[in-house]
Amino acid sequence: MVALKLTVVLVLALATPSACITQAGRVNVKKLGTGSGCPVRPWTAKETAERERLVAIKFKHPFASPPLVTASISALDSSKRANVRIGLTVEDLTEEGFTLKVGTWCDTWVYWVQATWTAYTDVFGTGMKEIDA
Repeated sequence: MVALKLTVVLVLALATPSACITQAGRVNVKKLGTGSGCPVRPWTAKETAERERLVAIKFKHPFASPPLVTASISALDSSKRANVRIGLTVEDLTEEGFTLKVGTWCDTWVYWVQATWTAYTDVFGTGMKEIDA
């Protein structure tokens, strides 16, 4: 049964290349936060410009509809003087691209962070679900 589903997806991808697209990339952000106060979140702090970076990502090939996007931290260089606090958020998602928000808060000093992202079509229509634990 599983092998049959995989075959169908592969045939669909070969028959209509735009139906099943995956694109990926990497982002480097330097000097994120200089350790100031302890605001609740970086995007509500007075020092927002120093506590976050907005990176515009444009897809090499546009999707037919807004894709699903996952982002993760692949490398991090931070000070050991405080706890490490880092957040990644995908915003303003369209068929053409999205904005990746990389932020820190409180007294965290981040010298460099590398984030990777993957955008892909929702072939099975499962959508992105958030789970509160």
